[in-house]
Amino acid sequence: MVRHNFTKEIVTELFKKEPLDVWINSFGGCRSNYIRDCIKDSYTTYNTAYELAACHYVTPLDVQVGSGIFCYTEDVGIAISSQIKRGMYHNFQKLMGGNEETPFDIGVWLENIDTQIDNWTSPSHFPIVIINTDVVGDYKEKFEEIYEVDMLPFKKRSTSEYIDEVKPYTELIEKINSKLRNLPNFNVNGKHNIIC
Repeated sequence: MVRHNFTKEIVTELFKKEPLDVWINSFGGCRSNYIRDCIKDSYTTYNTAYELAACHYVTPLDVQVGSGIFCYTEDVGIAISSQIKRGMYHNFQKLMGGNEETPFDIGVWLENIDTQIDNWTSPSHFPIVIINTDVVGDYKEKFEEIYEVDMLPFKKRSTSEYIDEVKPYTELIEKINSKLRNLPNFNVNGKHNIIC
């Protein structure tokens, strides 16, 4: 079984060995792979750190990247349901930080996602493009202008309901969804220019 729990020092060291042009991050179930597919032919978006933890890491670290992209979707309950249905329990571990495996707990997962949203939508060491992937097609021209790529055709999400395991957490989900509704659908966060 591959480990997905790493301290920030280890993740930072992995980034030093294999720098990225663009660090794409999400809480999972947010079409971040679609965003990566749109730009991966023009930018380095994948390395060991990304594979093991950085794709869902709870905070942007002080590493050398041209920009970050934080992908989110409007309903964290659907995003979590989608991941659990696909057996993506390792995405939970990637959000935990530290180097010890954490027992799976949906409440802990949601609390870390809440923290992750704050961390990735606040000023950072590098500029971060915030994208609501539920409506990313509405911002096609902006995306293409920033990254100088053509966006790929967009496929709608297949999961549309909460699975039973997620339903007891509806109050916490609604708290997080309220925060997500207040985020911009598409915005460059930070006073830096995008450098890729």
